[in-house]
Amino acid sequence: MSRNWINPEEFSIYSFLLMDEYIVQSIANKKDPEFRKYLAIVLKQHSAILWYFQNKAPETAAYFSELVTQSTDTPDHKMLSIAENHVIDELDWAIVYVFPEYMEQLKYIKYWDESHLLSMTDFRGKAVLDVGAGSGRLTFAAAKLADYVYACEPVDRLRRFMREKIKKNSIKNVYVVDGQIEDLPFRDNSFDITMSGHTIGDDYDVEYAELSRVTKPAGFIIDCPGEDDRKNELKPEMVRLGFEYSRYRSNSGGDVYRYIKQLK
Repeated sequence: MSRNWINPEEFSIYSFLLMDEYIVQSIANKKDPEFRKYLAIVLKQHSAILWYFQNKAPETAAYFSELVTQSTDTPDHKMLSIAENHVIDELDWAIVYVFPEYMEQLKYIKYWDESHLLSMTDFRGKAVLDVGAGSGRLTFAAAKLADYVYACEPVDRLRRFMREKIKKNSIKNVYVVDGQIEDLPFRDNSFDITMSGHTIGDDYDVEYAELSRVTKPAGFIIDCPGEDDRKNELKPEMVRLGFEYSRYRSNSGGDVYRYIKQLK
């Protein structure tokens, strides 16, 4: 589903050659028939992208090969352009992942107030983990008070972006690592605060179990989304898992729910 984050006509289809294994795997998991139809056209006409996907994430090779083989479309230039724009638009999240400077200009980051995170609990002197750190919205806010922050992010160009920001601003207490929410590269009971934003939600129970594993007893797990212009609803799964919540009206006019739970 497009988030209307970008104008697809401003981006080359060859932006896909900047995507890493994590993104390619995510693309292979998209089941929408219309998206699959247009993706097949793109891959059939751009064999370099098909080759790249199959070699960047070998476990997806058979899927993409079958997708292209089953496609009977023989598009003209106009249809190919429509297919490219559709695929880029549907994957706008992936485009901003590989062009983090665009991510930084999105409303949910650009207009977010860090006090919405820092007011949730005391970050002073704490060991903190940011899961799915993105371009570092939560990471760099917490680092102003925390002892240290680990930014765990599976997308390589986002990790590079954060490392460049660390170097540019001479930040000494932020460490960037690769990892996903379902399999975090840390020992049990490592952090006082484990936080995320826009990451929890694919499999609540699995994700919560892993977040709990790396969080110290009496530590906190936080979900703190960014700025939003939508009328969001409370997530019943977070309530079921025992999270307390609060709601505020964002600067963009939407409802933002924050969640926090202290472990026993």
